[in-house]
Parts: sequence; C-alpha cells; structure tokens
Amino acid sequence: MIPVQPDNEMLIIMLDSIRKHHQVSGCSGDKDFYSKENVELIELFDMKAVIPKKGKPGLSDQQRQSEPAFMKIRRRHSAIESNI
Repeated sequence: MIPVQPDNEMLIIMLDSIRKHHQVSGCSGDKDFYSKENVELIELFDMKAVIPKKGKPGLSDQQRQSEPAFMKIRRRHSAIESNI
C-alpha cells in the first residue's frame, strides 16, 4: 500500500511542479493546505498565499485573511471549488 501524504505536505511539491511550466503570482487552497511553513515559503517566491488557517486564527492570521487582496482571491477559489 502506498502511503498518502497530507495535503499541507504536498502543496509545495505541487506548486514547484506547476511553476516549472507556468508563471504563478499566487496560491490559493483550502484549510487542509495550511501550514505556517507553506505560507512563508509561498511568500518567499513573491507569490500571494491565500490559504486560511485551520481553527481559530491568531491576530496576525486575522489581519492577513482580512486583506482585500486575500478576500478577492479567496472568493475566486470558492468559485473554482464548485467546479471540482
């Protein structure tokens, strides 16, 4: 049986593969993809990380998640989810 990795461990691997073929300015995911390390790595690549935190967000996460750019991209993510 092949071990299955959690979503938050797969995000950077998938993003790296996508960036080899496409220009990417941001990364949107649901709460399963959240980890502090993922958000920091995505932002190191000069991309917008639009991944809400699981559970109750702290003050810094509340500020990040209430930014207009975050909310705009988050709404687009919801539209994509309905297609999946």
